[in-house]
Amino acid sequence: MKKFSITKKVSLLLAAFAVCVMAACVSLPVKAAAGPFALSQAATQNFPTTNYIYLESTQNMGSTIASNDLKYSLTDSNVANGSGVTATYLGMSDGKYIYKVDRSFSPASTVYLKYQNADVLVGVTAPNNISTISQVNATANAVTVSWPAASGANGYLIYAGTTADNVAYKGATAGTSYTVAGLAQDGRYVVEVVPYKTNGKGFNATWFSKARYVYTVTGKISGVKLSASNEYISQYKISWSQAGAKNADGFEIMITNKSGKKITSATEENYLDYIFKNKKLRTQGWKVKVRAYLKMDNGAKVYGPWSAEKVIVPNAYIKSAKLVSKSGTDVKLTWTKVSGAKSYTVYRSNTATGKYKKVATVKGTSYTMKKLAKYKNYYVYVKANKVKIGKKSYNSTTVKNPGYRSFYISTKYY
Repeated sequence: MKKFSITKKVSLLLAAFAVCVMAACVSLPVKAAAGPFALSQAATQNFPTTNYIYLESTQNMGSTIASNDLKYSLTDSNVANGSGVTATYLGMSDGKYIYKVDRSFSPASTVYLKYQNADVLVGVTAPNNISTISQVNATANAVTVSWPAASGANGYLIYAGTTADNVAYKGATAGTSYTVAGLAQDGRYVVEVVPYKTNGKGFNATWFSKARYVYTVTGKISGVKLSASNEYISQYKISWSQAGAKNADGFEIMITNKSGKKITSATEENYLDYIFKNKKLRTQGWKVKVRAYLKMDNGAKVYGPWSAEKVIVPNAYIKSAKLVSKSGTDVKLTWTKVSGAKSYTVYRSNTATGKYKKVATVKGTSYTMKKLAKYKNYYVYVKANKVKIGKKSYNSTTVKNPGYRSFYISTKYY
């Protein structure tokens, strides 16, 4: 589980579970009315393996009349009797003949008459299962999966849904990849791949499916902001909201100057924030944007859309605080120019995390605080005003706790 509490993608396969293989549940593209193994309306295979065929008839079945053409009968050693309406055929292989056996019934005597062979059918056994499913691509509304070929398979049936209990048929392919479309953005889905084999005569066999979670591309990140900063060590903390990207594997952060030229970029896979240092940012306004990404099983990253750009203007970097009076109570502050600033506002507090009061607004890069108390501690910071970025003007970006951005002064040393 990611430390930023996203719903982390399951990279391992889910435990394989059986697709519904009753005739009424699966519809193969090669025979619209067929079930997994369609013999006739009165006989179906509904639990196929490579050597196991289960027949069900609407008529009672018993001993059959002798016939040189009959390959299997209910008295055959390869046949296990059911409850009178079913029979299980073992030891099967492709191309062996299976006869549906019916018998006539005389209502007058309530006696079954002779058995008759009907519908000579060529059986087909199921292919092997696939070993794994990989997600190899994603868009906002579709996912693409691939898998290794299953031995004996002529094609594959694709099912998808929000959970393993509500998957629906999406299509079939003879290849080993498929794109499931019509999905929701930033969604998690279950995809099943079911291999099938056909004998070319309209009869088919399927085997158990393989299933896994897959993910569509995330939505746009919101809530990008400067949550902490310290110009004196050139350190900044950018944070954002998880909304719209609950399935993300990580995030990309892009920082540019006010003209849009890249300053730095980074990825973050553990938190919903990013802490970094960069001296270039303490004297100019800059922009930041964030986007989420998914990691595909082939190593590729698929990115969601960028967030809206957040404009950041730093506080002015105070270079020095010098005594300018013999009394030791007048202190001159000097700071570095913030590019494009029209003026600067000085704020002061008696404690680092206390309430800061505005003491002056000046156009230059210095200001003298007069008549401070002796042997007192003060904390100050300077905001830049009306820095033009694009078509708008911005003041220094406000953070929740300005104490981390303040400059410490103690008059007892002056």
